[in-house]
Formats: sequence, structure tokens, C-alpha cells
Amino acid sequence: MAAIIVACSNIVGQSRMDRMAPSGHGSDKVADIVEYAPAAFPLAMKIIGSPTRSAWGRMVVSQGVSTALMVSTVFTLKHLVSSQRPDRSDCRSFPSGHSAWAFMGAAMVAKEFGWKSPWYSVGAYTLATGIAVQRVVARHHKPVDVAVGAVIGIAMTEIGYRFADMIYGDGGLGEEYMLHISPVLLQDGVQINATSTFNPVLGVTMSYDF
Repeated sequence: MAAIIVACSNIVGQSRMDRMAPSGHGSDKVADIVEYAPAAFPLAMKIIGSPTRSAWGRMVVSQGVSTALMVSTVFTLKHLVSSQRPDRSDCRSFPSGHSAWAFMGAAMVAKEFGWKSPWYSVGAYTLATGIAVQRVVARHHKPVDVAVGAVIGIAMTEIGYRFADMIYGDGGLGEEYMLHISPVLLQDGVQINATSTFNPVLGVTMSYDF
């Protein structure tokens, strides 16, 4: 999937270059759309009824705060740091907004679905990496631009979800998620409590208290 994104975006980008001068925004049609896919995925899955970590209210707060922090951080840095793009289209190269959006979305997928399967996280981060690589290959960004964008996206997601955790506590969590991480088993009179911690990159990690 990541390779397809890079290839398709490069074809679109080359076609534009053949027809006109750079637009000044360092954009490719495929990447411009796909960058939002990871962030949209949890909401789309929630709409069709797929179990997620967060109930609707908690998800809206978590992802809303994460998005607001990410967008404001990227916007501020782009206007404070004058960094020319490799294709010389403008001086708003640092950091990469596409990378920030993609990795923020990937972190959201890991948060909401990592407890179900690590492959959700792997797929989301592979897609985000493909978008970041495409931005460098197409000469819209330098490697440091997409790296910092990725860090911003993941970090702002972590802050947004922790903010929601402070507000909601143990409330507003999906029923299936709670059943998955908090079973109580009795074996030979010994109570086994299953708990979980979240890794901002890979999602949920299970640990057991005996």
C-alpha cells in the first residue's frame, strides 16, 4: 500500500510538472487525500458499528483535542521557521503537515484498535510512512521535515488522549474494550486481574496481576 501511494503520487506529481510550474504548496493529489485516511478510519469504523476503545463522546474529545493541537503546532512552526522546500515552491517546508496528519491518524488507530489486533497499528503506520516517504521522494520535504511532522502527530495524539483520560477517567470506554481488558478469572481460589497500558505507537500491551 505504501509503495502504491508513492508510485501514484509521483506519477500525478510528474504529470503536473510536465503541464505547469509548481503550485507553491508542495502538493500531490493522492497524498493530499490519503493523508487524512488514518484519522478518518476510527470514525468510519465507529459509524458502521465496529467496537472501539472509546465511546462517541470520549473519542470526539480525544481526537478533537489532538487535531487542534497538531494543526496549531504545525501552523505555528511553518510560519516561525522559514525553510525552503527542495522543489523551491515556497518556504513552508518545516514541518510536514502531511506527515503530521498521517502519523496523528495512525496513532489514533493504534489507540482505538490496538487492543483488537496489532495489525491495525502496523497497517496505519505503514500507510503513514508511505505518505512521509512520498513527500521526500517528490521533493516537497526534507527528511527532517517529515520526521518532525511524525513526532508532532504522535505526540499531540498522546496529549489529546491523556486529556480525555483526565476528563472521563474510567467512563466513556467501549463495552467490548472493557470486557477485553478487564476480565476477572477465578482459578483454584486465586483472582487474576487483567490490566492494560497503552503504547502511543503500537497500541495496547497486556499485563497481568496475580
